[in-house]
Amino acid sequence: MGAELAARRAYQHHPHVLNIHHWHRGQPGSYMVIERARGSMRDEIKAGAYRERRILIQDISHVLEALYGVHIQGNVYGDLRPANALVFGRPYKKGDERALRDHLDQRVVKLADFQFHVKIEEGERQRIRGVRKGASGSSCYVVRHPESTRFGPHWDLYGVGVILYEIISGRRLHQKARVSQKDLNRLRDDPLHGVMSRALLAPVDESYHNAEEMKDNIQRTLMRDLRKGPIRRHYF
Repeated sequence: MGAELAARRAYQHHPHVLNIHHWHRGQPGSYMVIERARGSMRDEIKAGAYRERRILIQDISHVLEALYGVHIQGNVYGDLRPANALVFGRPYKKGDERALRDHLDQRVVKLADFQFHVKIEEGERQRIRGVRKGASGSSCYVVRHPESTRFGPHWDLYGVGVILYEIISGRRLHQKARVSQKDLNRLRDDPLHGVMSRALLAPVDESYHNAEEMKDNIQRTLMRDLRKGPIRRHYF
């Protein structure tokens, strides 16, 4: 119980979690009070910010660190999508190496905490009873495996794989769209192909179940590839 309480308190002060200061539901309408963000990762994808790999490394790392804080409490975030990852700091203006370093120092991504979390053990009970598993995010970011699939952190990490696919391919998925093997084959020359394949298509026992492991794999892969220049976008 002590470890669970410590994890909860650490999560409440997590540097990459955007807490809701006030949430009103009722008449004349619902609203919430949060920190003022510059935009979301959806806006950054549209603007092409992730052509600079170090921005991609940092932003995805911040999202995965926030997810790790959710998972160690025994929860699944359940609503992962680019619009819920809010970006703080001034926009990046392409310049020299020093300008990029200064930008990264003040850039922060925070995952909005709307309290849609689902306890892993409760989600598993729902699965066994044949009830919908409780993940509330847009369907293209929610894992779809056979009913025998366990409920757990890999549901959120599947969503990270979809976000990476959207960034690298330049293709936005809508609702029921899925990333197929054929889709990933078109990106086989990209350094993150292996990470995306494991998150999106691997059998559940071989998929990612630890956000820290996925973060380390992405960082190592992209840092090794940095000398090759901006991410090449594969428009269909």
